[in-house]
Amino acid sequence: MKTTHLSFAQHFLMQLAWCVFVSPKPTRFAVYKLLKWTILKTRLAQMKQSISRSFSTIDDAKAESLAKLSASYQAAGLINCLEIPDYTVEIVNNTRHSDLTGVLSSQASVFASVHLGFPDLTSYVLNQYGAKTSTIIGKGKKSPLSNALACKLLNKLGIPFIQKGSNTFFSLNNEIKQGRSVIVHSDLREKGGQKTLFLGRPTDVPATAAALATLSKAPLYFCYTVKDSALSKHCKLYICEIPMADPKLKKAEAIASLTEKIVEEMQWAISLYPEQWFWSYNRFKEKLE
Repeated sequence: MKTTHLSFAQHFLMQLAWCVFVSPKPTRFAVYKLLKWTILKTRLAQMKQSISRSFSTIDDAKAESLAKLSASYQAAGLINCLEIPDYTVEIVNNTRHSDLTGVLSSQASVFASVHLGFPDLTSYVLNQYGAKTSTIIGKGKKSPLSNALACKLLNKLGIPFIQKGSNTFFSLNNEIKQGRSVIVHSDLREKGGQKTLFLGRPTDVPATAAALATLSKAPLYFCYTVKDSALSKHCKLYICEIPMADPKLKKAEAIASLTEKIVEEMQWAISLYPEQWFWSYNRFKEKLE
């Protein structure tokens, strides 16, 4: 794994940020409020528009309410992420396995997921329940400081990760061959990915999870975590199986079919918990009207 190169000033800022993460609760609460305010100050209009275009039945007032809640979850998830080991977890098992933790700890699996709350809360929970699972993190070219900080947080939480690179797919497949699971957040925009309709708009989505499961023949699951409230320490892990595609299909067709199933699951999860999705991320590159 390559080490992100930081300047002296970036090192200083990272240490300053780290002091916030490990600071007393009152300090973190003040920073949480500031970060939430900043998100809404800079992104509220875009968030409201994206929510309204995703759900035709939501009026402007409801869209604004959801945007404010989303900013709360995003800010709290980041600032308080080192509290995750103190969380209580409820597993909502929608698989056929009664001994889910036993099954997950005994096999390498591919987990497709979605950015609800602190995204790697799901990775943490899976690891705690016996599924040795690696997440994926960006290269850090555009924002080396944020990337270095994310790596430090993941290391502190004991979440294994793979940094994106020219051989990312090979690295992920190698994890599975060595008996470790991988988690792929499939709601990001990916140039050259599979073309589909997502939240009512034509776009490209990653086919990585479906391709990994198809080529490695590892079981494919869809899972995500949600919290009772932005500042709650209780979360639920929802997990379901995604049946493998018809074996008569060609590999490319099988991957496309599984990716569509993942898209359906992501949309359903976001429709259930719209306040916890990261609407501040301009997923569709839409201009404000």
